[in-house]
Amino acid sequence: MNIDLTDSTETLSTILEQQIISKNHSWVQWAVDSMIDFRDAYTINKCSNEEESDELLMEYVNHNWDPSGQPHFELTLTRQILLENEEEYYQIRLTLIFEPEKFDGIEQANFWSMDFDSLTDWKNEIEESKGFTMAARVEPVQHQISLEKT
Repeated sequence: MNIDLTDSTETLSTILEQQIISKNHSWVQWAVDSMIDFRDAYTINKCSNEEESDELLMEYVNHNWDPSGQPHFELTLTRQILLENEEEYYQIRLTLIFEPEKFDGIEQANFWSMDFDSLTDWKNEIEESKGFTMAARVEPVQHQISLEKT
């Protein structure tokens, strides 16, 4: 199905809600499955045909970007899109934020789908990572879906 980029966050939110209702998984598993379903089922209108113009990224880090705020562990799934005749990418992000205590010692990591032969291989690698494994055991304190231009 084709959708406009402006509808992408609402579409991803709907897919996530359907995952939560229909499956008994952890939040992080819902997030990964939702992003893969979103990529498989929806083509973004005016997406470039260039190589690597529609890719997935999963990354996590334990950090504190705001010195006055509380540190947290952040796991983000991103669909990165390059539109025709544009130089900058758009990122549709699903971010899960966790309390940091359970994630001490977990090094930051990122996994680009373009580095794997298939989305299945990408998903398998993610599910074996330390950050995913720990995040699957706890509930996030917050989740966000956003659209950003790089």
